[in-house]
Amino acid sequence: MDGRIILLALAVNAASIFCFYLSVERQQWLAQPLPARPGRWAGSLLMLAAVLLWWSQATFSTTLFAVLTISMLLGSIVPYLAALRTILKGRQP
Repeated sequence: MDGRIILLALAVNAASIFCFYLSVERQQWLAQPLPARPGRWAGSLLMLAAVLLWWSQATFSTTLFAVLTISMLLGSIVPYLAALRTILKGRQP
């Protein structure tokens, strides 16, 4: 296994989750969400790229497990990070 490809797969997977999150109407990172259709297409293509990168380094079952686990983890953490960012931004003088 090549560590650089795995790090790239993690980064691409994270980018896909951020694309999905930023295209949701109630996201809290941007003043306005990304346009829904292009944002979700970008997220889908990045997710496919992450699957292909993982698959080049591991078996297909390991690939699915890794991509789904990372996606679920980031998909549940990103909204909380956005809320924390909003709270901390409100406290600064």
